[in-house]
Amino acid sequence: MKLTRSYIRTIAKRDPRIEEIEICPDHQVTVWLDPKWTWNALDGNITCMTYNVEHSDDWCRDDVATFLGDVKNIELAK
Repeated sequence: MKLTRSYIRTIAKRDPRIEEIEICPDHQVTVWLDPKWTWNALDGNITCMTYNVEHSDDWCRDDVATFLGDVKNIELAK
């Protein structure tokens, strides 16, 4: 299933680790974490990720499974 802004909003409302979502130009959404969390602690403290959503080219649009996998792997910042 392809990722949409509304799906990201739904997950963000349920997950207190997500601090803010920013609707960006070019059919993208940036998801910001509370600074005490990171998307990937192994690569440093990454507090934001940008996803391609509806109206972007189909070949570069992110899917729900990718987003949920990223959310599942949120860790405490080191």
